[in-house]
Amino acid sequence: MALARPAPQTKGLDRAVEALAFSPAARLVACGPDPEGRKIQNIRKQAQALGCGDRLTLYGLTKGNALKDQLRAADLLMHPARLDVTGMVIAEALAAGLPVIATANCGFAPLVEEAAAGIVVSSEASPRELAEAGSADKATLTRWSQSARDYVARTDLSTGMTVAVEAIEALARRKRSQP
Repeated sequence: MALARPAPQTKGLDRAVEALAFSPAARLVACGPDPEGRKIQNIRKQAQALGCGDRLTLYGLTKGNALKDQLRAADLLMHPARLDVTGMVIAEALAAGLPVIATANCGFAPLVEEAAAGIVVSSEASPRELAEAGSADKATLTRWSQSARDYVARTDLSTGMTVAVEAIEALARRKRSQP
């Protein structure tokens, strides 16, 4: 089961649903958006049209112990955002020992690479590429999970904005150095 916590467009819930259509054995649980909102109703329709509506569960705002429970129950976090300045859920997932699939334009995406706890894909990744990234076998998920726990044990993620700024600056440096 993949956990997603994105808003419909900005944070890529529609992209996660498209990836779900390429993963017949997967389930997607989305936390955050109002499950009765108009945009989410469009997501439900999209999932039904793609033949994966029965594998999509939409929760509303989830925080505190309820979010911790969702993070513990998931096999990985998929955060296919089109734009997310920080992507705090990435740090939350790592803190929970949850592997992460994220797009490169998420502010905290570099943490995934530093932790060796998942895959950072291009911000333009196709639904099929997202599905492939999320189809890691059990041994890989276990390795990524342990890497996330090890990273959190040696890294101070409690500094919030400082970590965000450093992650964003690292991403900017990488982008400037690319041809």
